[in-house]
Amino acid sequence: MNINKDAFEDIKDIHKGKAGILYASGPSLNYYRPLGPDNKFIHAGVNGVILNKDVRDRLDYYFYGDTKRQGAYLEKAHKFQPKLAKFVHSYRNNEPYDRHLNPTEAVSYGGIPYNECPPSEGNCRYTKDIINTPVVGGGVGYRAVQIFLFTGISKLYLVGFDASQEAIRFYKTANEGKAPSQDLVEGFNTDLSIRKGLYHDDWMAVKKFVNEEYKDVDVISVNPVYLKNYFRDHIQNEFKDEYVKAYKGREDEEY
Repeated sequence: MNINKDAFEDIKDIHKGKAGILYASGPSLNYYRPLGPDNKFIHAGVNGVILNKDVRDRLDYYFYGDTKRQGAYLEKAHKFQPKLAKFVHSYRNNEPYDRHLNPTEAVSYGGIPYNECPPSEGNCRYTKDIINTPVVGGGVGYRAVQIFLFTGISKLYLVGFDASQEAIRFYKTANEGKAPSQDLVEGFNTDLSIRKGLYHDDWMAVKKFVNEEYKDVDVISVNPVYLKNYFRDHIQNEFKDEYVKAYKGREDEEY
């Protein structure tokens, strides 16, 4: 059985030449404003973005699969159906993995199971051939980038990718009574402490992969915090004041 052939064969280059937006759950998602009419883009999102109704209603693709630490949205994720496909990382190195939704459950929730491999295990490598090899990455965001690129998009906007597993999420901010800029500062400080660790290495691997395998694709970070300076940056006007507060005094700091 070729798990990823079944999962991805039908989406290869299906959106060739289109622009795509991939949403994640960092606090800057609260500042994001649409880049244009929804029908100009293919929309995809990961994990807790479905708690943002505006984003949820746009999604053509959705990516999730972890069963640990996902209490804020897991039941909603099971029920949610995007317009085109819901991909679930159920397998790790060709075997069901106990921290992932099992393949039978994934299918019962309308999902498409696929096979992944973290860079810390085995001989995993980033490649365009996600049909015959596991999708690589230490988190769902990295894998979603690869799968989304596989659909043939020519431009990829990354929104809300300013967090990490340790940093705050957009859907926690309102409940904690903090100024919005404080969420960004905390996320920024957390990210500085891990930039030279696994997450930095993962994003540098993604950047290298894009430059080598998808060199004609324009990757743009919208209102980036964690991803500042990794790809081309785009700061929206609505975000600029809070962005300046978050980065005040750190403009020359190495990342």
